[in-house]
Amino acid sequence: MRRSLQLTAVIKKVAEGYSALCPQFDLTSKGNTAEEALHNLHGVVKDFIETAPTAEVESRMQLEVFVSRLEVETN
Repeated sequence: MRRSLQLTAVIKKVAEGYSALCPQFDLTSKGNTAEEALHNLHGVVKDFIETAPTAEVESRMQLEVFVSRLEVETN
C-alpha cells in the first residue's frame, strides 16, 4: 500500500549551486538550481525509504521538526 509522507526540505544557496536537506531523515542532496536540488532530494529520500531496512528508516525518522526564525544580536 502506498502512503504519502509530509516532510520538510531546507534549501540554501552554496558556493556551487544549491544544497537541500530533509531534516526528518538527515539526508541531503545538491543541484545547480533550487528546483534541481529539491528534485534530487526527493529521489534520495524516496530511495532511502524504499531500500533501507525498516528498522533504520524508523530509527532515523524525526517527526517533530520545527523551522523557525532566530534573531541574534551582535556587536
